Amino acid sequence: MSMHVRVLGAYGSALQEKRPCGFLVDDTLMIDGGTISSAAVKVDLTAIDHVLISHAHLDHIKDIAFLPDLIFGQRKTPVAIWGTEEVMGDIKKHLFNNRLWPDFTVIPPESPMVSLNVIPHKQPVKIGKYTVTAFPVNHPVPADGFLIDNGHEVLMYSGDTGETDEIWAAAAAEERLGAVFVETAFPNNMRGVADVSGHLVPGQLPTEVGKLGSRAHRIPVHVYHIKPHVEAEVRKEIEALNMANVTPVEQDEVISVSLVRT
Repeated sequence: MSMHVRVLGAYGSALQEKRPCGFLVDDTLMIDGGTISSAAVKVDLTAIDHVLISHAHLDHIKDIAFLPDLIFGQRKTPVAIWGTEEVMGDIKKHLFNNRLWPDFTVIPPESPMVSLNVIPHKQPVKIGKYTVTAFPVNHPVPADGFLIDNGHEVLMYSGDTGETDEIWAAAAAEERLGAVFVETAFPNNMRGVADVSGHLVPGQLPTEVGKLGSRAHRIPVHVYHIKPHVEAEVRKEIEALNMANVTPVEQDEVISVSLVRT
């Protein structure tokens, strides 16, 4: 068995056809919601049962506003949006607040379209057929990365982060780790901007990926969140690392997450 991850959006911003972060797992679980309804490929929006939100920045939540609007009246159960207490608080206060956008947590009253659900830090939570564990990462706002376990394979998703340790340590200890999705936003010459904004540059990837220990050169590492206006430079610097298992994701591709045999 494997997880199938469709890359609906891969970037750390939006520019023409380059869409912000959104990863659809097995057609039912979204990891971040920057791109859902605005994907270039056809997505069955009514099949999405759960949405994991790493943090409340716009490029990670934009399309969770439009999702309940577009499936209104087509589901008997709400779409469950998941994140830490701080993140769910931000979404309730600043998005589903009947000012910026209708509060679909109470609309319609008899059967709301979405529910907001809290994931505690570092405690496994059952979300559909997955077990999800959230780990705080290094970003200016409350933000977490996730380990997502389908019972066969485990996927690590870093969320937006600079150098960090806890989630890498947890992933390194996971014998069934099948893939890592790690953000890298800026080129090396923008390291100062990356540091203050809680992001990585390619030159930091050998150290961060190296935290996986003896499997650091075998686990597939998928790089996302590149800023569109510096994409060519970041891709060139990733290629120059000569790390065969580290590659940028491509929008609309489907990535199969399977066990890595040692």
